[in-house]
Amino acid sequence: MSNQQTEGSFENPCPRNYQLELYKYACRENTVVYLPTGSGKTMIAVLLIRDMAAQVKKPLIEGGRRIIFLVPTVVLAKQQSSYIRRHTCLEIGEYYGELGVDLWRGDRWTKELDKNNVLVMTAQLFVNAVHHGFIKVGSIALLVFDECHRAVKDSPMKQALTVVNEICGRNGANRAPRILGLTAALFLEKCKPRAVSKIISQLKTNMKACIRTADPHKIEGYSTKPIEIICEYSQTNAETAWLSSHIQELLDGCVMQLRENLHTNAGCPEELIDIIREIKVLTTIFGPYGTNHTVSIFTKEIQRLGFQSTKVLQQGRFFQLVLDMLEEIGNVCEQIFGSLSPLERLRLFTTPHVTRLMDILRRFGPQKSGQYIPLCSIVFVDRRSSANVLYHILRAASKCDPELSYLTPLFTMGQASGKPKGKMKEANHLNQSQTQIIRGFRDGSCNLLVATSVLEEGVDVRACNLVVRFDGIKTYCDYVQSKGRARSPNAFYIIMVPEDKLDDFLDTLSGFHSIEQSLLDPSSLTLSSVTEEEPVDRQIEEYWQTRIPPYCPVPGGPRITLLSSIGLLNWYCASLPSGGSPTALVPYWTMLEIGRHNWMELDAKCVDHLRGTSSKFPLYQCSILLPLNAPLREELISKILPSKRLARQEVAFQACIRLHKLGELDDQHLLPLSKSIPIDEEDDDIFFNFDSNNPQENDFYPRGIASLFDQKLVAPYHLYLITYELENSSTAVQQEGVFNPNYAERRLGFLSSRRLPPVNPFGLFSPAGQFNVGFQEIHNHQPLSDVDIELCHRFQQFVFERILEFPQDEQYNREKCSYVIVPMNSANNQIDLDFIRHQLDSTVPDWQDHSSGDSNFYQVYRDAVVISQHNQAKGKSRYYYVNTIRRDLTPLSPFPNKAFPTYLDYYRDRYCIQIRNLQQSLLEVTKESLKSFNFLTPKYVNRKGATEKDTKLRGAIHFIPELCHVHRFPASMWRQSVWIPSIFYRLNSLLLADELRIEIRNETGLGHELSFLQSGVPCWEPLEIKVNSSVDVAKRIANDSGSKIQLVKEDVFGNKNGFSQNPLTLSDAIEDQMDLKHSLWNVDLFFSETNKSSTKVEKLKSKTNDYVNGEDHFAPTVEVQNVHFDDVVTKTLTGPSPGELLQSLTTSVANAGFNLERLEVIGDSILKLATSIHIYCKSPSHFHEGKMTHLRIKQVCNANLFKLGKSKSIPRFMVATKFLPKENWLSPCYFPNNVDSDVESLVKPNVKLWQRIRKKTIADSVEALFGLYLTLHGIKGALKVMRWMGVDVPDPGEGTFSFGGSTPHPLLVDFPQAELHLEDHLVGFDALERSINFRFRNRFYLLQAFSHASYHNNRMTSCYQRLEFLGDAVFDYLITKYLYETRLFQLTPGALSDMRSALVNNVTFAVLAVRNGFHRFLKHMVPDVHQSIDRFVQQQEMCDHAIPDEFSLVGTKDDPMAEDIEVPKVLGDIFESLVGAVFLDSDMSLDVVWRIFYPFVRDEIEACTRTVPKSPIRKLYEKYPGKVEFKSLGKLPDGRICVGVEIMNNGRLYKAVGRNTRIAKNTAAKYAISLLEN
Repeated sequence: MSNQQTEGSFENPCPRNYQLELYKYACRENTVVYLPTGSGKTMIAVLLIRDMAAQVKKPLIEGGRRIIFLVPTVVLAKQQSSYIRRHTCLEIGEYYGELGVDLWRGDRWTKELDKNNVLVMTAQLFVNAVHHGFIKVGSIALLVFDECHRAVKDSPMKQALTVVNEICGRNGANRAPRILGLTAALFLEKCKPRAVSKIISQLKTNMKACIRTADPHKIEGYSTKPIEIICEYSQTNAETAWLSSHIQELLDGCVMQLRENLHTNAGCPEELIDIIREIKVLTTIFGPYGTNHTVSIFTKEIQRLGFQSTKVLQQGRFFQLVLDMLEEIGNVCEQIFGSLSPLERLRLFTTPHVTRLMDILRRFGPQKSGQYIPLCSIVFVDRRSSANVLYHILRAASKCDPELSYLTPLFTMGQASGKPKGKMKEANHLNQSQTQIIRGFRDGSCNLLVATSVLEEGVDVRACNLVVRFDGIKTYCDYVQSKGRARSPNAFYIIMVPEDKLDDFLDTLSGFHSIEQSLLDPSSLTLSSVTEEEPVDRQIEEYWQTRIPPYCPVPGGPRITLLSSIGLLNWYCASLPSGGSPTALVPYWTMLEIGRHNWMELDAKCVDHLRGTSSKFPLYQCSILLPLNAPLREELISKILPSKRLARQEVAFQACIRLHKLGELDDQHLLPLSKSIPIDEEDDDIFFNFDSNNPQENDFYPRGIASLFDQKLVAPYHLYLITYELENSSTAVQQEGVFNPNYAERRLGFLSSRRLPPVNPFGLFSPAGQFNVGFQEIHNHQPLSDVDIELCHRFQQFVFERILEFPQDEQYNREKCSYVIVPMNSANNQIDLDFIRHQLDSTVPDWQDHSSGDSNFYQVYRDAVVISQHNQAKGKSRYYYVNTIRRDLTPLSPFPNKAFPTYLDYYRDRYCIQIRNLQQSLLEVTKESLKSFNFLTPKYVNRKGATEKDTKLRGAIHFIPELCHVHRFPASMWRQSVWIPSIFYRLNSLLLADELRIEIRNETGLGHELSFLQSGVPCWEPLEIKVNSSVDVAKRIANDSGSKIQLVKEDVFGNKNGFSQNPLTLSDAIEDQMDLKHSLWNVDLFFSETNKSSTKVEKLKSKTNDYVNGEDHFAPTVEVQNVHFDDVVTKTLTGPSPGELLQSLTTSVANAGFNLERLEVIGDSILKLATSIHIYCKSPSHFHEGKMTHLRIKQVCNANLFKLGKSKSIPRFMVATKFLPKENWLSPCYFPNNVDSDVESLVKPNVKLWQRIRKKTIADSVEALFGLYLTLHGIKGALKVMRWMGVDVPDPGEGTFSFGGSTPHPLLVDFPQAELHLEDHLVGFDALERSINFRFRNRFYLLQAFSHASYHNNRMTSCYQRLEFLGDAVFDYLITKYLYETRLFQLTPGALSDMRSALVNNVTFAVLAVRNGFHRFLKHMVPDVHQSIDRFVQQQEMCDHAIPDEFSLVGTKDDPMAEDIEVPKVLGDIFESLVGAVFLDSDMSLDVVWRIFYPFVRDEIEACTRTVPKSPIRKLYEKYPGKVEFKSLGKLPDGRICVGVEIMNNGRLYKAVGRNTRIAKNTAAKYAISLLEN
C-alpha cells in the first residue's frame, strides 16, 4: 500500500456482525438483547443453546442441566419450539395448558426432563412447575425470556424472575442459570418519553442483566422503515345512521329488561348482557352491515350457552328474549337489504371506518399499482370479535367489488384470557386451524390477514408491504411491534384515527417518535451498544504508527500498515469461499480489557507516553481467529495497547504478515490470491473456444492408416479369405432371389505382406440380413510369382475402375500398395488366377448379347449383371442383378399392371419393341444402385430413425432376356465387390484400434497379448451395432424370468389404434428393424439388470442394526440393488477388444451404429472422481474448495484432455466423419495427384486424406477411453490408463483399495485433549449416525463435515468445503455408474446426462439434507445462512419435502421477470460433505457409500426412472428448433445476472434473473415454457 488513499480505501469493508457480538456478551453474562423486529434475536438464543449442548445432553442424574425457553403465548410456544428444533440437534419439548400440563404430576415432569434438552413453555406453567418442585432451578443452565418486556407488575414472566431470583439467592449463585432476554420494545406500558430511562432501569434490575443492543447503522438493513401514513375517518354515516340508531335502541331495550332480572332467583345470565354489549360495540364499528353478520354468529353462541346452562327452566325465557330480539334485528336488516345489490349494501350500510379501509385496499390492487408487487397485508384490530366480523366483510367485498377481487382474506386471533365474557366462542375451531391460517399467509395463498395482537409479538410471518392499524394504537409497544411487521421494501404502515381524535393522537405519535429516537442513542438510556465507536486519540495512534513500522517485504514495493491492515484482512476473508452465503466471511475478534496494573507489560517509553497524554484510557488486548478455510489456524493475540482500535489493528497487522508468508497474499501488490489464482502460460489454451463452428486449420488431422496397410506388398504373402456369417444362422438357407455369398462359386479375399491380428467380426447389412464379416487365413495357398502378383494388381484396378467406377482424380501406384483384392475359388480357397485372366482379357467385350434360345441359357443368366435396351432408349444406364430365372413366366404372361394385358403388349405399346421369342423365360432382377457403397448400417432405416417412405414390399422387376445385355463379370462377384469399401474401411478402423490397444497394453499391462490370428485362440465378440427399438413404455414386467415381457410398440403393423394385436416380446423388439439414432425420450419405465445376460433385479437385504463384517458400521435397512462400485477380485484377461476400443474412438457424427458418448459420460465421472481424490490427498490441508476446484479443472478441462490426447496421437485412431466411400475413402493403391502433406498450406484439405476433428471431440474420446477401461478393468484399470495418458490421479498400486494409498487424517494440529473436545462438539451426533446407519470410526471426519468456515470454535479440523469437494465427485460417480449399469433399455447419452443432472445438483441435495434433518447438525456463525436455511426448511415442510421446480415473478407488471426459488447452497454442501466423510472413513469404499446413501435418493431415482427428466433449455430447443435465442441482459444493481430468451416470430422476450448465468438461463427457459404451454 503505497499511499494514504490506498490505505483508507481498505478501512473496514466488511462490517462486523452485530449478532455475533451480542452472542459473545450473552456467553459471558446475563443479557437482554434489544433489537428491532426482524433483525434476528432468536438466532442469538440458538447460538447460545448450541454452545450449551454438551451439558444439556447429559442426564440430570449425571450432573446434566436443561434449557428453559419462556414465551408469553401458546402461538409463540409452538413457533419457537419449531424454530429451535429446525436449527439444533437437541430434543425439544413444548408445553402449554391445552396439552393438559397443569394436571401433570412429578413423575411425568421427570420423564419430560429426562427426554428433552430444551423445554419451551409459557411463563405461567414454569412458575407453577417450580413452585411444586417439578423443575429445580439449579438444574437450569439457560433461562430465555422471549418478549421479556412483559416482565412487569404481576405478570407470569415477572413471577418467573422473582421465583428464580429468590431460589438462587437462597442457594447461592453457583448454580444460577444464565439469563437471556429477547425484546423489540423494552417496555409494555404507556409512558411519557421522560420516563423511558426509569422503566428500562427497572427492567435491568428485574432481569439482573445488562441490556445490549447494536449500533442503529449496523442493523439498518434488517430493521423496518416503512412509510407511515395517518388515515382519518368520520365516525358516522349520515345517510344510514337511522338504521344504526334503531338497532341500538332495540339492543338498549333488551339490556334494560335483562338488568331488571339480573339479581333475582332465576337471574339473567351475565353472559347475555355481555353479548348484547359486544353487539352494540360492533354495530358502532362496522354499521348495520356488520351487525347483520354479528347477529348470525351470536345467535349460535346464545343457543350454545342456553344448552350448557344449569338453570335452563328458570333462565330459558331470558335466552328466548335475546334470541327474539336478534331475530327482529335480522329481519329488519334483511327487509332493507333485500332490494339492494351486495355492492350497494356494502357502500350504504357500513361505517366510514370500513369504507375508508376498503379505499386503502383498492389503492394496492393490481389495477392501481404501477409495480408488479403482490399484496401482503395485515390489518390489526383490538377486539377478537372485530377480527371475525371484518374478515367476513372483506370476503364479501372481494366477491362483489371488482377492484377488491384480488383479496384472499383470512383472520386469526389469540386465545381469550381469563373469563371470556361476551367473547365469541370460536376458540376450539380457530386453535385447530390457526397453524393452517398462518401457513396460508406465509405461502401466499392468503394475501390479507385480519389479526389481533397475537401477530404483533414474535409470530413468524411474511414481510408485509402493508400494515393497517384499524383501531389505532394505544402504547409504544403496540406501535413498535405492529410496525415491525411492515418489513418489505417501500412498505406502508397506516394508522386509522377518528377525525375528532386526530389532534390527541398526533401528540401521542409524537411521543412515540421521541421515544424511538432516544432508543437510537443507547448511551442516553444506559444501554450498551456492542458496536459503538470509541473516542480516538490522535496522539496515541500517531505514536503507535511510528512504533510499529509498515511491513514492506521488498524495499520500495507495496506495504501493509496499521491503518490498512483491518481492511486488507477483511478483504482476504471475503475472498475465501463462503459456502454460498451472500455474506462474506469475516475474522472473529475477541477484545479483552486489561487493568491499569498491567502497565508493567509495556515498555517504559509507552508508559511515559500514556501518562503524558491521559490517564483515563484503559488498556486492551485483542485476539483474532480466521475462518476455517484459511491456512492460518492458530489464534493471534495483539500487544497490550491503549485503545480497542489499536489492538484490533495490531493483531490484524500480524495476521496480514503471516498470510503473506503463507503465500495467501501476492508479492506484486500484497493482495489476496484466493479468487485470482494465476494460470501458467502453458495453460493459456484452457480458454480456447470449443463451441466455435468456424473451421480451424489445426482441427484437421490425417486420416489414420493401419500399419498393416501402410507398406509395400512384398513376399512372403499372407492370404485371407473374407468370410460371412449370417445372423440367426439357424434360418440361414439359400433362399430364391436372395444373395448369400456363402453359396457363391467364388469369394473375395486379399493378399497382405503382414499377418492380420485378430479383430472383431463386424456387421454388413444386405437384403439377406446382417452378415458378420470375418477373415480366415489360408496357410497353404499356391505359390505366387511376380506375374501372378501383377495379375492381382490389374484385377484390383479392374474392379475399382470398371466395376465400381471409383477413382476419379487418383492414380494407381503399385509401389505404395499394401494389399490387393483377389477372387478365390470357394471349392479350394485358392486364388482363381484363371478367372482373373478371363476378366482381364481385352478381346472380350464387357457387355455381350446372348440369344434367348441359346443352349446354355441358364448358365448365362443365372449369375449375371444385365442392362435392358428399353432403359438405354430412355437414356438410363442401370445395372440389374439377376435373382432368378422365372420359368413360369413368358412374354405372354399377364402383366402386373392391368393397363397392359401381357408383357408383349407392354413392350410393344410402351417402347415400340417387338419381342421375337415368345417362349423364353423371364428374368427376375434387382436394381443395383451405385450412389452409396456404405453397407455398415441398415439402409432400410434412415438417419432420423423412421423407416423408408415405401414400407410395403415392392413388386418384382421382370426383364425379357432378348432385350438384355450381359456383363461378363458375374453378379456374385459384383455384389461382393460393392462391399469392398465398407469391409476395408471398417477393417482399417479396427486395426488402428488394435494398435492403440497394444500400445496401452504394453504401457499398463492391461489386456491380452494377442498379436495375430491363430488357431486355438478365442476370437473377439462380433462388433455390436446398437440399434434402439421404437419401444415407448413397458406395460408389464413378468413375475419370473421365464415369462415374456410385453411391450407396447408404435404402429408399425398397420393397426389404427397404434397397437399390435399380439404382444411384442423382448426378443422381438431386439430383432426388429430399428433406428440407429432413435431417441429414448418417450421411455418412461426401465428395467433394472445386474449384468448383460440377466434382466432380473437382484436385491440385497440386511437386518437392521447388524454390523457389517463385525466392523463398527451399521447395515442398511432398505433393499439396495446389486451394483458393485469397488473393484472385485476377478480380473478381465482379454481386456478391450479392438471393436470396443473403436467405439470409444468413434463420434456420433460418423453415424456408425455405435459411438463414444455413453462411455464418455461414465469416463468423465470417473475422471472427476480420480482427480478429486488425488487433489484431496496430495494438496495442503489449507487448500480450500476454490483452489482445489481450480486444480481439478486444470486436469479435467477439455483443453488439457485435448493436449494429452494429441500427445498420444488419439486423433490418428479416431473416426469422426460419416463414411461416404466415393467422397472420403481412398481405394487401396490409389493416391491423389498433387498431394501436399502440410495441411496448413491447403485452403481446403483433401477429405480422403484429412478429417476435421474438433478439439472437444478429442477430449471426449479421451474420456471415453477412461470409461471403457473402467467398465472392463475396474477403477484400477481406469487409473492406469489415466496415468498413461498423463493425468495426475492416484497410483492404483497393488493394494486392496480401488484408489490405493492412504487418506490424510482430518485432525490438522496436535490439539491438547482433542478427543474430549471432539465429544463436546459432537453432542447429539449419535442421532445422525443412527439415521444414516453408519458409525464413524474416526469422528473427526464427522466434525469436519458439518463445520462451516465461520465456525471458529472448531480449530481441530478444516471446514466442510474439502469434504464437499470430494463428496460431490463421489456421489456424481455413484449415480452415473448406477444409471449406466442398471438400465435394460440403454439410456441415450442425452437422457443419461439429464437424469444425472436431475439427481446430482444442489437443489436435490438441499432437499435431501432437510428431509433427513442434516441441517440441524450444521455448525456455523453466519446470520444470513441461518435465515435462508430457516426459510427453506419452512418451505420444505409446507410442500412435504418435494424438490422445488418453480419460480416467482419479480419486476413490474409491464416488465415481469422470473426468479428461481432460493435454495441455500450450504444445505447441498453438507450433504456432499457427509458423503465425502463416509467415503474416507470407510477406507474409500464406494460400495459402503452407496449402501448408506442409496435409501436417501431411491425415491428420486424411481421418479426419474418413471419419467426421464429433461432440462427446460433442452425442451425449448426441441420444441422450437432453430428458433430459440438466449440473450445476456447484464447485471442488476444487486449483482444478479439477467438473461432473456426469445422465440423467433413470437415477439416476446422472456426474462429471468439468478445468481449466475446458468441459473438465470434455466429459469428463463422454465418461464418461457410455462407461458407457451398455457
